[in-house]
Amino acid sequence: MGKVSDLLLPASEQRLAATLLRLVAAQDTPRLRISQSELGATANVSRNVVSRILGRFSRKGWVELGYGCVEVRDAAALTASFRAPAEDTFHYK
Repeated sequence: MGKVSDLLLPASEQRLAATLLRLVAAQDTPRLRISQSELGATANVSRNVVSRILGRFSRKGWVELGYGCVEVRDAAALTASFRAPAEDTFHYK
């Protein structure tokens, strides 16, 4: 996915996963030196939401978190998350 198409994804979790994968591909390394605020600005997601989603990704083993960095550990799982319903979507009745 490209930068603009990443931002068209409706769910924050999917946008963040797509942004992580795009940044990893652009830098050709799984370890990104980026703050949660910078990552949020890039993915159009608030820092609080980034923190919550990265925590979820970390618990699943998809990423490893460090101070000012994120390491993608399972790119295939992040890619598959585009197809699964995101956990932060709203359902209207």
